[in-house]
Amino acid sequence: MVSNKVKTRDIINGIGAGLYLLDKNFRIIWINKYQADWFGTADDICGKDCYRVFQYRNHVCPGCPTARVFRSGTVQVAKSARGFNKDGQKRYYQLTVSPIKDNQNRVVFALELVQDITARLT
Repeated sequence: MVSNKVKTRDIINGIGAGLYLLDKNFRIIWINKYQADWFGTADDICGKDCYRVFQYRNHVCPGCPTARVFRSGTVQVAKSARGFNKDGQKRYYQLTVSPIKDNQNRVVFALELVQDITARLT
């Protein structure tokens, strides 16, 4: 059993990967520490469109796994998504996107797990 001293926040921030929550309009509504370290603070990016923040685009990315999650309601994986960190450096990420559903089984949010795989691809 996990000690009462371990908090959910500590687990989420200790996962070794970025996590962020998106609404159905692709707006970032929450990020963990890794995501903030890579892309900017919650104050900097929450409320903004993910495709603008992570890929400097003006529209949803082609083949977007998050769009597939909202359509299918199932977990989706993108093995090599290119993005830019807060310093403008091009990086490669593996994204695993999970649906967050309401009590009527409708997808209301998407949770993205982001792993930096740049070292494996370069």
